[in-house]
Order: sequence, then C-alpha cells, then structure tokens
Amino acid sequence: MSLVEWCTSQGWPPEVGAFWDPYCKSALRGPASQVSAWAAIPFLGAEFQPTLTLPGGNAWLPLAFAGKVGLDKIKTGKTVVRVEQKGDVVLVGVVPTSEWAAAVNTVETLQAKSVIFAVPHYFARHVVSGLPADVVASKSAFG
Repeated sequence: MSLVEWCTSQGWPPEVGAFWDPYCKSALRGPASQVSAWAAIPFLGAEFQPTLTLPGGNAWLPLAFAGKVGLDKIKTGKTVVRVEQKGDVVLVGVVPTSEWAAAVNTVETLQAKSVIFAVPHYFARHVVSGLPADVVASKSAFG
C-alpha cells in the first residue's frame, strides 16, 4: 500500500497525499503514490516528531554486549554473506565492507561456537542456511 493509498484509507482528501509528494521524491526517491506506507510513515514520524532515546543513544546495547563477551570477540567492518551450522561450530562467510564491490573472491570464513546475527527474515533467508521452512517461505516486499 502506497503512502497516498494509506492517506486515502484514512478518509483524508487527496491533497493530503499530494502534500507529501515533493518530500517523498526528495527524501525517499519516489512520489508518495509509489513509496510504501510501511516505510514512509515511520520515516516521516522520525523526521517530524520528537524522538525518544536514552542518554547516549542506542550505544548502550553494543557496549554492554562488548563488556559481557569481550571486545576481541566482536567483528566489525565486515558484511556477512553466509551463515552455516557445521556440527558444533558456526561458519560465517564475510567480506570487508569497504571492499564489497571488489570482494567477489575475498570471502573470509570465521568460525565460532555461537553467533548473533540479528537481521529480518527477508534477509536471513538469503544468508543463513538450514533455516526453518516457515522462515524460508516467508513473503516480503524485499524478496
């Protein structure tokens, strides 16, 4: 459902959807009639409403995690391209983020006892092998 369709479903006049058109074209790379309401509403809310956060922002979560497991166990600056359970270890294929475009033959495999790979299903189903059938079959606009 587009932002314009959502505005119409709320009973608002067409001018409301049209009002957002220039902004959506500039900020979201498309007219309000083509931008997903699912993406636009939270984005616009964050742009024009007060944002609530804890002191220090959201950094407390990774900092607390790093304090618990040890900074040496956390890998950054890499893009995960494959996650696979092999017996009692997890193999994670990564490429350096800064070299993504040229990384066709530079996949590095990391090995761990466990991995936290926090991404939505629509992404995980393309990267994580051995997922449950309901995750693999999940439908999404992001394919």
